[in-house]
Amino acid sequence: GMYSSSYIFATSRGSSMSLEDFKQVNIIPGGTYDRLCSLAEKRLHNVVHPKIVYFVAGIPDICSLVRIKNEKYEESYLYLEKDHVALIKETMSDVEKRMKNIGCKVVFATITTMSFQKWNTHRKLIGKTVGLKYESDYERMQERLNSILYAVNTYIVQRNLGNGVVTPFLHAFVHKRCKSKIRYIYSMLVDGVHPTQALNASWARHMGATIDKNERNL
Repeated sequence: GMYSSSYIFATSRGSSMSLEDFKQVNIIPGGTYDRLCSLAEKRLHNVVHPKIVYFVAGIPDICSLVRIKNEKYEESYLYLEKDHVALIKETMSDVEKRMKNIGCKVVFATITTMSFQKWNTHRKLIGKTVGLKYESDYERMQERLNSILYAVNTYIVQRNLGNGVVTPFLHAFVHKRCKSKIRYIYSMLVDGVHPTQALNASWARHMGATIDKNERNL
């Protein structure tokens, strides 16, 4: 059948991809690359035919959820002092090794940003947290996240290229280039994280085209 060799492992952002053509979409809400990779190992180690594994993730590896035990409080947060770019490169190398061990080609999708302001405010509105403590840091965290993603996405493209696969440029629908600047279209993320219906459709279409190309080159 179509896309018989392709498997997608994604956070909840990728759930639109379980549409018509993609039979083999595995979702872990808030899934890190490591957890998605473990699931891929479990699902695919016995599959013999050529396999291409797509990882649509990244934000859970970079952003943290701050919680207080026994209190109705949680907030998405970015630790500014961590070297996120180095950490994620290391994680990707590890994922790649583990996948190669079970005979899989790996493709990383580029990582789309999230909005701390929109997401945390949304969580408060729907009663998931009583208060927010870090609102004054959102602007700094947002700028840092976007610059981390700029570096990581550049790396992802090079990494995929080195592995002879085409990259799903999922971020390009939200990170819009204007001359030398990038504009971030947060309105495409309904709650600051998850894609609108329109973005969902664009992602699924783009993913389909990319999967097609990579299957032809298998």
